[in-house]
Amino acid sequence: MQSIREGHQNVSQRAAEQIDQYIKNAISIIEATAENMNHAGLQPWQEERILENYINRFDQFNDLTLYDVNKNEVATTRLGKNASDIYQDESLKQGLEGQSYLSPVYIKEDLSPAMKVVFPVKKLTQVTGVLVGEVNLMHMWYLVDHIKIGHSGVLSIVGPEGRLIASGNGFRKKEVFSKSIFEPQNNWAAALQPQGTLYKTSYGEEVLAVGFKMADSQWSVIVEQPTSEAYALTRQMTLLLLVVMGLFIALASGVGVYAGRKQVVHPIRQLTQATKELSRGNLNYYITLPTGDEFEVLAEAFNEMVLKLKDIQQKLVVEERHSLFGRVASGLAHDLKHPIQAIETTSRLMEKMYDDEEFRKTFRRTVEREFDKINRFLSDLHNLVHETPLHLIPLKINTVLSDSLATFEVDAKNRKVDFFFEPEPSDPEILGDAVALNRVFSNMISNAVQAMPQGGTLKVTVLKRDGVCRITFKDTGMGIPRERLPTLFDDFVTTKSGGLGLGLAITKKIVSGHGGEIVVESEVGRGTSFLMKFSLQPA
Repeated sequence: MQSIREGHQNVSQRAAEQIDQYIKNAISIIEATAENMNHAGLQPWQEERILENYINRFDQFNDLTLYDVNKNEVATTRLGKNASDIYQDESLKQGLEGQSYLSPVYIKEDLSPAMKVVFPVKKLTQVTGVLVGEVNLMHMWYLVDHIKIGHSGVLSIVGPEGRLIASGNGFRKKEVFSKSIFEPQNNWAAALQPQGTLYKTSYGEEVLAVGFKMADSQWSVIVEQPTSEAYALTRQMTLLLLVVMGLFIALASGVGVYAGRKQVVHPIRQLTQATKELSRGNLNYYITLPTGDEFEVLAEAFNEMVLKLKDIQQKLVVEERHSLFGRVASGLAHDLKHPIQAIETTSRLMEKMYDDEEFRKTFRRTVEREFDKINRFLSDLHNLVHETPLHLIPLKINTVLSDSLATFEVDAKNRKVDFFFEPEPSDPEILGDAVALNRVFSNMISNAVQAMPQGGTLKVTVLKRDGVCRITFKDTGMGIPRERLPTLFDDFVTTKSGGLGLGLAITKKIVSGHGGEIVVESEVGRGTSFLMKFSLQPA
């Protein structure tokens, strides 16, 4: 039964990852569009052309609308008048205050689901407008409707307040349109526990419910399957196993009465040995018992079972490989698509605005910035799969850290992030590669600054103790969910809105190459702390 729960949890997690990626891609597109709208001197028709380019290339949005600081509509891809909705005022309010905003899911007049994504448009640090996008969530409904578990198991998506926002169950669809709370109440929270939960639904059916919670959106994906179906195979296998064991014991007892020790004990020993090998994971162990009786039949059945297990194992390996390739492909598309899209959009405008000297300067800065992003990404990918030699020399760690912090001072000031550096008074010395360590420290500082979009503090401490240099980076940012910490330094794992997640994997690789270690502690809503340890140079 545990395997059934784990299978359901795996289905819910994979569905959650697809939905989460869809929402994150929409947020990334809005953010990239907002960056391209802050160029000085753009005419309304040019701004509308930029919005139309994004709408034509990405089907995540119903419409995109740009407002000025007086809440007046400047450019839009929408046809006709703006239909009023309950989240319009809140969207503009958050954007004009310089904050991004993600509205709850709502049902439009055409009975399709949608939500609003808002980003402020800034010139330097001054808010000059608000970009509002309406995200089309029909993809989420299609996904939920098409995933079936067994014959009658279904998916449902529950909002952070317990409201049902999507379901593949026909009985529950009316609850989606009526904005009802998931029934029976509080059971969706119990379904998020590792063991899941059992309950009777509001339409009287007992189900096994297992779920997965998306950390960023706070949505939950719940898998419900009737217990009569979920446990049917397990109950049949248990009964069959009991029958087989009973027959085997009866057979062994009967044969023992009429056969000698050699004819009975040897086959049983072989079967026992085969069972032990199977328990160790050896799927290449087969039994040969040419006895011409029931033992030979049992041996053939055992060999057939091993072949089926090998086939299942190979299928699981292929599925895991496909899953990895899917994550890599999605990350490559995310990390390369948006810089290329920004270059393409500004290049199209360049054809019409070449005579505008200010726009030519803006065009040059945009191209240089986006190509720099692409080059850094390709360099990260190359460094991850190729061994990069380290040139170790004695380094004063306080000096390297000071240089790294100075690089981010302007960006941190613009984001209202304060740096506090507490160096070791003796300025400890380690054997290290200055370029590689600067890369590590810069990655730590950059991640911390990005984790504090509303501002905060980053405290960097150097401490010498017992022949070890301890360097701590502690921020007051959003924090990392506990379930993501064990895989934080793995290749292709990221806590950001998309991409391959190479930064921390490369960081750990460089630290390990110096003979050091890195550990992380984090709490959602309170911040994250990274601790690095390096051996000190002998005095």
